[in-house]
Amino acid sequence: MNASIFFLAWLMSLGTPVPAGPVGMAVAPPPAPARIKLDISAHDELKGAIRQHLTTKLQARGPVQLVESDADWTLGVVTTELTDAKGATVAVGLSFIVERHGMHMKMLQALAQACRYFIATGVLKDAPLERDMQLLLQGVKELPEPDGLAVVSQHKMCVITPDRLPQACHDMVVVFEAERLGTAATGNSNASAKSVAASAEGK
Repeated sequence: MNASIFFLAWLMSLGTPVPAGPVGMAVAPPPAPARIKLDISAHDELKGAIRQHLTTKLQARGPVQLVESDADWTLGVVTTELTDAKGATVAVGLSFIVERHGMHMKMLQALAQACRYFIATGVLKDAPLERDMQLLLQGVKELPEPDGLAVVSQHKMCVITPDRLPQACHDMVVVFEAERLGTAATGNSNASAKSVAASAEGK
């Protein structure tokens, strides 16, 4: 058998059949939990509140797994507090980003593992395809780990009064879910931004 055809046939064989439903219809497996890292920059009390709100609202929308490494997504929140002359917080500025980590990199690493297997068996010894695999493996060594490959897919900013924090976290989750599912969504935390800005100017 041609080595290239053998290699492609082996890759195709890695797929698992989808189980059939009660009437013979294919039943899609349940989606794997989204692996999410929360990266929040704020003082301890505010950081804890944002983490709690985001965690609750994420878990309410579907299976998620909060992780510190090997994440599929990172939700980043940077905060700035605006205070009055007495030091009381009158507003909170939020900068929210959604980072998507390189799924293509994980697929490339899986392909590299398959290449190592075929090279080790000697089936493709001295074949052009083996030389291509060696080049691929060399290139993979130079790439960063999947956690280091991320693309900012959303960036939102707003200014809210402290009591609007739960709604702002809800809006962040809506934006993230829209990005993850490839749909459009907008939050409404900005509704109070103008009034907050005017209040801050008067202090």
